[in-house]
Amino acid sequence: MAYAVGEDRSDFQAVRSWAGNAFGITKACEGATWIDPTFAPNWENLGREGLVRGSYHFFHPALDPVRQASFYVGVVESHGGFGDGDMFFIDAEILVGDDGAEHHGAAAPSSRMSLPLLRATTAVPAVGESARAFLDEVSRLVGPGCPVGIYSDLSMVGSDLGPCSSYPLFIAFYEGRPPASVAPWHDWTFWQHEAGGGAGGGDADYFNGDEAALLAWRASYNWTEALVANLPTLQLGSKDEAGQAFYVHRAQVLAAGVGRWNNLGAVTAIPDDGNFGVSTKKAIEAVQAHFGLAQDGVAGPATWRALIG
Repeated sequence: MAYAVGEDRSDFQAVRSWAGNAFGITKACEGATWIDPTFAPNWENLGREGLVRGSYHFFHPALDPVRQASFYVGVVESHGGFGDGDMFFIDAEILVGDDGAEHHGAAAPSSRMSLPLLRATTAVPAVGESARAFLDEVSRLVGPGCPVGIYSDLSMVGSDLGPCSSYPLFIAFYEGRPPASVAPWHDWTFWQHEAGGGAGGGDADYFNGDEAALLAWRASYNWTEALVANLPTLQLGSKDEAGQAFYVHRAQVLAAGVGRWNNLGAVTAIPDDGNFGVSTKKAIEAVQAHFGLAQDGVAGPATWRALIG
């Protein structure tokens, strides 16, 4: 199979172009306080160069997982934000011993925090349950348009991370071929097949499919586009009929909500009667003006995106 090629980087590597890759994944942060100094330029370069882009958080199970998730998403938001299709990963390669102290469980530790000093102050759940809580919170914060996955190696995948198996797996495995099994996962989604060796000096990765499959996989998370693709274009004279899905009514209700949230006087008086009349057209034009869209009073794909978003 021809795999889509990518790489992942952190402050262990230099900041440079991502040329030669279909995707790139860059470290954002670690724990609840440490931000990777190379994240901002790497994230910006990935966006400017048009790659499928992702970020990752190095997870410390001795620390609160929900707090770490909030910190992670906040770091990405404060460094240019994210859009539908941007990927989020947890780097899970640390275990917590019976004494509450952390220690490395994976083959290639990349922590920037002092593990001997990092000890849980209270009892912590098993690393798989803690990692799952982190993933669930990140998913809640970023919404359904962004893939959220987990990175680790076989030393932890089968024995510790089972609660996370509903999330896509990014497996570290340096044998020159994919692992024969990643149970309890059905298959891997990303594979870090070499430490180093990437086109720009990072670790070398593959997606489990070619570039077209990568784009299709990412698009499958883009619920806004999937929804918009099935919505009709509405304009002056459109009308909901008995037995239909009442699209005009839905557009009117959404537009009224936009008007209330943004103090758009021309929108707040819009009816919700299922008839696309003059008042509805003016309201749609006001919404379009607010979002910088062409003010034609027609609810097409761009206007639907604004209304739904």
